[in-house]
Amino acid sequence: MVWIYGGRFSVGSAAYHSYNGQYLATEGKVIVVTFNYRLGVLGFLSTGSKEIPGNFGLLDQVKALQWVQQNIERFGGNSKDVTIFGHSAGAASVALHMLSPLSYGLYHKVIIQSGSAAATFAASDNKTAIDLASALATRVGCNMSELKKCLKSKNVSEILKAQRNITGDLLSDKPLLLPVVDNHFLHDFPYNLLVGGKFNQTVPAMIGVTRNEGGFFVLPEKGVTPGIPGIDKGINQTTFDSCVRRGRHWVYNQTLKVVESVIFQYTDWINQTNPLARFRQKYLDLITDSLFKAPAVRSAQVFVKNKLNETFFYCFDHVKSRFPTWAGVFHGSDLIYVFGHPFVRYNKNVSESNQTEEIIFSKKVITFWSTFAKTGKPAPDSEWPAYTLGKEQYISLSPEPSVQAKMLPEKMAFWNSLLPTLTEQQPTSAPLVATKPTTSVTSRPSTTPVTPRPPEQRDEVDDKKAEYALIGVVAALGLLVLVLLVVVWRYRRKLGDGISDPGGLTTRLI
Repeated sequence: MVWIYGGRFSVGSAAYHSYNGQYLATEGKVIVVTFNYRLGVLGFLSTGSKEIPGNFGLLDQVKALQWVQQNIERFGGNSKDVTIFGHSAGAASVALHMLSPLSYGLYHKVIIQSGSAAATFAASDNKTAIDLASALATRVGCNMSELKKCLKSKNVSEILKAQRNITGDLLSDKPLLLPVVDNHFLHDFPYNLLVGGKFNQTVPAMIGVTRNEGGFFVLPEKGVTPGIPGIDKGINQTTFDSCVRRGRHWVYNQTLKVVESVIFQYTDWINQTNPLARFRQKYLDLITDSLFKAPAVRSAQVFVKNKLNETFFYCFDHVKSRFPTWAGVFHGSDLIYVFGHPFVRYNKNVSESNQTEEIIFSKKVITFWSTFAKTGKPAPDSEWPAYTLGKEQYISLSPEPSVQAKMLPEKMAFWNSLLPTLTEQQPTSAPLVATKPTTSVTSRPSTTPVTPRPPEQRDEVDDKKAEYALIGVVAALGLLVLVLLVVVWRYRRKLGDGISDPGGLTTRLI
């Protein structure tokens, strides 16, 4: 099992103790491999030219996977049975390897945790990448025409300081340094490749999210996330609106119309009690749905539609942590149990009896992950059925796992069906790097047997097409109603039913 860590392609390290693979290896009886790859400017700077094409961090990952192919048998491993798994940007990396011909044959199963190729943090359009390169050049006193040569003469600390000044986080109004279309690792924008079925369809996939991904991003954690100061008390509507408008990563090619629709969709028009907690929860839901759940569901649907060699979906629903209860099962909660943190009792506030329960649950999670790595199935079908277009079943992962179906269908339709009609879902700018194209991933012969699909699943695809057509009609009507309600909403706000902001809560995301 080869681990790819996350950190928005800008921070992180395989040396973090939280990624210690010894408990996963021991309990799961698997070989765990971790490695580092270049991040930030050093890994993902791109000028859209052959001189600095970008994606160096992804090429590092390819080299690591090639090393595994060449050497893993010396450690008792099997080079023909490699599972790549990752979290957040690491999960997006796993998904991108499914789209790249350079990675074909280097892995045989994938586990995608809280990230996907459909997420807005999976890749950047070329214009944004070039603008970032230009901003970096200005910051460090270089000319774009000789940027590579000039950067080599600079101190690394100076470059990284400039990087911090020109880039932001997932919730800010600043851009991110991300993978790009370089015509080498990526031949088209990831979303285009994904929905076009141009990915490695020979591998089984396990993909999932945590129940409340957004809680992690608003908590002020020194060195991890700036968060929102005062978030423990909640936020008012003014802060909520400001945070939504400031975010630039809700969808690709974001427009004012999209932002207004998002604010309307996530304003609670019914429950008027405890407004500060209510707006805080709606903001957390927005982060969770837009950046994680909707892209994951979209990816799973595309995988199944294109007859991927079985897809399994999960929603992680359990955590005991030092974070406040309202943060929920936050981004990264699953890592606590995948890597066996309860075995070393990270959380000193947990009693011995609860610690035993936590260890039992961690063993269960490790069993799911390692069993998938060994067999391509995390559990028997009765315990964890494969994801299908008709039923869309997934497992709720808690100490008492349960099978659920159709995750948040209304919210998923909003992000995956309605909003794409308000703007182009993905950037369409062509790559500026002209290199010789390589063979498409899907045109290569499969070396892994594909599980036969019964006839009823083909019928489910047709049913899904009809469902999408119906959603389109409903979306059009919904958009008309949405516009009318926004007008009413603006009129109400002019009359002044705003909510006060006790304690001077900040309206600015750091």
